[in-house]
Amino acid sequence: MPQSNDATPAYRGYRLQTLYSLFRILDQEGNNYLVFQPEVLEDLSIQDEKGNLLEVVQVKSGDLTLSSFKKSFFIRIGSLIKSQNAPQIIIASFGKVGPELLKAIEKDGPEREHAANKLKDKCGDSIHSYEEAKAIFENLKLFFLDEQELTEKVYSHLRNSLTGIDPDSAFDLLSFWLYICSEKKCAITKSDIIKKIENIGKFLAARAAHHEEWFRSIKPIDDQQINPEETGKLNKEFYQGVSARYDHILANIDIFRPKKIQEIKNKLKGNRVVIIHGASGQGKTTLAYRYLHDYFPNMWRFKVELIENRRHALNIARAILGHADAIDMPIAIYLDVSAKDPDWPVLIKQLASHQNIRILVTVREEDYNRASIHDFEIQFKDVDLTFYKSEAQEIYQSLEKTKMPSQFLSFEEAWEGFGGEGPLMEFIHLVTQGESLRKRLKEQVVRLEDEARHKKIEPGEIELLRLVSVASAFDAQLKIKPLIDYLKLTAPRRTFELFEKEYLLRLSADGSLVRGLHPIRSEILADLLTDPAISPWSECAIKSLSLIHELDIESFLLHAFSRRRKDTESLLAALNSWQPDRWTAIGGITRALIWLGILEYAEENRELIRDTFDDAGTVSTPG
Repeated sequence: MPQSNDATPAYRGYRLQTLYSLFRILDQEGNNYLVFQPEVLEDLSIQDEKGNLLEVVQVKSGDLTLSSFKKSFFIRIGSLIKSQNAPQIIIASFGKVGPELLKAIEKDGPEREHAANKLKDKCGDSIHSYEEAKAIFENLKLFFLDEQELTEKVYSHLRNSLTGIDPDSAFDLLSFWLYICSEKKCAITKSDIIKKIENIGKFLAARAAHHEEWFRSIKPIDDQQINPEETGKLNKEFYQGVSARYDHILANIDIFRPKKIQEIKNKLKGNRVVIIHGASGQGKTTLAYRYLHDYFPNMWRFKVELIENRRHALNIARAILGHADAIDMPIAIYLDVSAKDPDWPVLIKQLASHQNIRILVTVREEDYNRASIHDFEIQFKDVDLTFYKSEAQEIYQSLEKTKMPSQFLSFEEAWEGFGGEGPLMEFIHLVTQGESLRKRLKEQVVRLEDEARHKKIEPGEIELLRLVSVASAFDAQLKIKPLIDYLKLTAPRRTFELFEKEYLLRLSADGSLVRGLHPIRSEILADLLTDPAISPWSECAIKSLSLIHELDIESFLLHAFSRRRKDTESLLAALNSWQPDRWTAIGGITRALIWLGILEYAEENRELIRDTFDDAGTVSTPG
C-alpha cells in the first residue's frame, strides 16, 4: 500500500498538543509557580517550584487503541512509575478510545490482564514481567477533551488580556513560541506566558496603529498550494524572461544556484544585513526568494513593498520592530529596492540593531552605487551577482537535466552563441528557448508591424507597446486610462489581452497600470521600436511623461538622465512646459533635477575636485 505524504494529521496533532499546553498553563488556579516543559518528558511535563515532577502528559488527537502507542512510550512510563514520588501519568485524548484500552485503564479485571499480556508481548524483555505491564495500566489516567471547548477557554483568556484585539493572531504567535520552546526544551512558568501575552498584545496594538503599513507596505511572504495548471503557466512565463515572483519558487521552476545560496547563508550567519547587488537580469529576486523559502519558515518572512520617503521608512521600521519585540523570534525582512526607494538605507539602519531581524536586500547595481552605503553606518555584507562563465556552465549542466537545450550540442557552443557576456536571464532564455531573447522579440515586433501594415491591428497598438517599453525599461509604469484616451484604442481590453498572451506587457493587479514583464525585455523592445529618424527615443519619452504613474517619475528621469545624456536637453525642455497635477510627481521631478545638477557640476569641475583631493589628502572618518 503506498505511503501517504499528507502531513495534515501531524499538523493537527501538533496544534492540539499546543492547545492543551496553553490551556494547562493559562487555566491554573492557586499555584502560579508550576513549571511546564513541552517535549522533555512526553508531550508535556509539569513540575512544582522545587523541581518535583508532578505530571507527565501524552496528548493524542485520533482514535486510540493499544497499537496507537509505540512500545518506547510504555518503556518510559514503566521507568517513571518505579521512581520515588512517581508522577501522575496522563493520556489526554481528543478522540475516541477503543473499549479494550479504555477498560484496561479504568478498572482492574480481565480486560486489564489481557491488555497487560499483549503489552508484555509487544515490549519483550524491555518490560520484565506481566505484573510490571499491569502496573503501567494501573498508573495511567485518561482525560477526554473537546477541541471546541478547550479552544473557547483558551480564547477566553486571550480575549480578556492585552491580546483581546486579535485572539486568532495571538494564538498563532503563542503556538510558534511554544514550538521554539519545545525545540529548546525550555521551562515555562505562568509568569513567562503572561509576559509573552503582554508582548504579543503590545504588538497587536502596534499593528493596529500601523495598519496602513501592514499588508500595504509590509506584506507576508506566504506559502500556498500551486495547482498543476498554474505550474505550467508559471514555468512558461519564467523561461520567457518574466520578472520573478514568489509563485515561481513555490512551483520549483527556478534555477538552483547552490554556491550563491551558500554565500548568502554564510554571510547572514555573522551579519544582520546582506545586500545582493548586480545588473538587471542577473537573478537577484529569484535568488532572494529561494533563500527565504528554504531558510525561513512561513509567517516569519516579510517583504517591504515601497518606501516613499524618510518618514515612511521610520514608520515601517516602528511597525516591524514592534512585531519583532512581540514574538521574540528570528524574522526575515526582504527589500527589493528600486530607484523609487531612495530612503531604503534609513529603514535598514533602523532595523539592523535588532537581534531577531535579518535583512535581505536586492538592488540593481546603479541604485546600489547611488545609495553610497558605508559599512561604518550599517554593518552589512554584500553578494555580487556578476554572471561569469563558471556559473554559466553549472547552470547549463542543471538545465540539461530538466530542459534539454534545443539546439546546442555543448556548453561551449551555447556560451559562444551567447557572446560570452550578458545577464543570466538572457543566457537561460537562449539555452531553454533555442534562440536569443532579442531574436525572439524582434520576430514578434516584425510580425506586429506587418499586421499593422495589413490593418489587422490598429497602428495605435504598436505605439502602445513602444510607449510601455520605453517607460518600463527605466522602471516606470503607465496609467491605463490616460494611455487609452491618448491612443484612441478601439478595443483596449482585447489589445491588452493579446499583448499579455504574447508576453509583451502586464497589467497591475487592479488594472490601472501597465508595464513590461522585465526591464531587460523592455529595453530590447524599446530599442527595436524606436529609431533616430522615424520614432526617436526622446519623442517617445516626452509623450510618456504625462502618462507615467506619479510614483515612477523620479525613477524614469534618473535612468534617462544617467543613460541617455544626449536626450537630456529635450527632456528638460519638455519638463519645463509640463504642469504635473500631483505633488508626488513634482517631488520626483525635483529630486531627479537636483541629482542631474550635482552630476553636471561634478563633471564640469572634475579636475578641480581631483586637485582638491590630491592637495587635502585622505580625510579620516570620525568615530
